[in-house]
Amino acid sequence: MNKIINFFLFTITLIFSLIIAELGLRFYLKFATIYGLEMHKYAKELKESSNIDGLTHQHRPSSEAVLMGVNIKINKFGIRDDFTPRTKNNNEYRILVLGNSITMGWGVPYDSVFTTTLENDLNNNFKKLKYEVINSGIGNYNTLMESIYLKSILKDVDPDEIILHFYINDIESVPKQNNNFFIKHSYLFAYMYLNFKQSSILNFSSFNSTGKYYLDLYTKENEDRTKAENAILSINDLCIKKKIKFKIIIQPDLHDLSYNSNQFKCHLIIRNFLKKNNINYIDLFDDFSIILKNKPEEIWVHPNDPHPNSKGHKIISNKMINHYQNLTIFN
Repeated sequence: MNKIINFFLFTITLIFSLIIAELGLRFYLKFATIYGLEMHKYAKELKESSNIDGLTHQHRPSSEAVLMGVNIKINKFGIRDDFTPRTKNNNEYRILVLGNSITMGWGVPYDSVFTTTLENDLNNNFKKLKYEVINSGIGNYNTLMESIYLKSILKDVDPDEIILHFYINDIESVPKQNNNFFIKHSYLFAYMYLNFKQSSILNFSSFNSTGKYYLDLYTKENEDRTKAENAILSINDLCIKKKIKFKIIIQPDLHDLSYNSNQFKCHLIIRNFLKKNNINYIDLFDDFSIILKNKPEEIWVHPNDPHPNSKGHKIISNKMINHYQNLTIFN
């Protein structure tokens, strides 16, 4: 009988302790930022399962949350943008930007996201047309998923130009989301799960640096690389068929911007693939490397989060507006 009572008391104490810890963590998060939990909140509050084959998730239309201290508002079309489907006027030029959380502007106010500032710069510099830059970036999308998502929104957007904002780990396969009830609904369990997952990666990984891990993704034997390259080719073929301009922006990783880094070797591999297939591209490695030199962490959105902040997005938009100024069609 005593054993039953002791077990009952232990269970009650454990549950009570977990509740207190959960409430304490939630209170702490009102004043502090933990990158992994912010991503957890993003998935919980702004994402939903997708019915489209090949997509694990999509943005939840008309949703809103404060993440990394920044308000993220998803419109009724399911993107962080003010665009909604409508008939395009003859004097309008639409640029659709595909990408992941960097494209969406993770940790960056909407007015400072590169797509927003680029749209403003285009309309201020070129008066012949009205330019609309449409940000369709969704966190945890890879290149294959972006190509699938493009086909689902192409008719509604009706773009004149498509830009694929390509980050060097966008060839990775995206693991299925963990739908465990406790991880999904508890910040405490999510925090413990994320730390356990991170520790497992560090303890059992054979890679001693981020750059080495990225470079390994680009070995010829990597099936994910082949899938990503085929996805890029499918977007290019679609654009040729629809007479839509297409280019790729190569976004560097903000851990190491030196020219002897493994990250830069990845950029060279990407460039060679795009050149071989006659696909226009803009590599941002030089722009970030020259400006930041050996201190890329200066433009991280958070000490533990290497997404580019507002200054990083300004580097992107400045490069893009200079690109368009050099095109005769825009002058």
